[in-house]
Amino acid sequence: MSWVWPHGDYASRLTWQGAGGAQVTVVTRAEYRQSGGVRLPSAGSIRALEVATIAFGNGREWTSAPVSIPVDVPTPVVSYQLHIPGSRFGKRKPVEVTATSQSHSGPVSLVAVVRAGKIMPTRVEIDDVTVPLRLDFSSGSTTTGQFDLPKMPSPFWVRLFAADGSDFKVQDPPTAMLKG
Repeated sequence: MSWVWPHGDYASRLTWQGAGGAQVTVVTRAEYRQSGGVRLPSAGSIRALEVATIAFGNGREWTSAPVSIPVDVPTPVVSYQLHIPGSRFGKRKPVEVTATSQSHSGPVSLVAVVRAGKIMPTRVEIDDVTVPLRLDFSSGSTTTGQFDLPKMPSPFWVRLFAADGSDFKVQDPPTAMLKG
């Protein structure tokens, strides 16, 4: 982030709330110029940001009242890959899901839509076969899960959607990965 630095020998105190809790850093004018601004770690998870000016003089330090900076909160994205095993003797192993999200932590609820036919599902329809799926990103940015497929004639599609009321977007893998 960058801003117009006030005239004089000041520092700036930045305070922000992110995924790791409250964090504070103090940046001098020289550090600001050398870096071309301020780089905040995990910027995508920042929910609140304040900046205060710190003035120095006579061996003392004075800090201004902090100013809140509006932060656009991006919608977290969950991307996924599927492994749809082939059937052997009429039996099929569970579908394996590997999901990644750089900006979401904690559990997410998804709906797997399984639809027979040649046309890929674009949304959840009333007559679709749906399988609820819950994945948890509490341990890191990648997680895995699996679910059983109902008996379905080929060709068929398997596609994941965010459950109703979710606060994230789902990014699909290549189309060939969705077809069974």
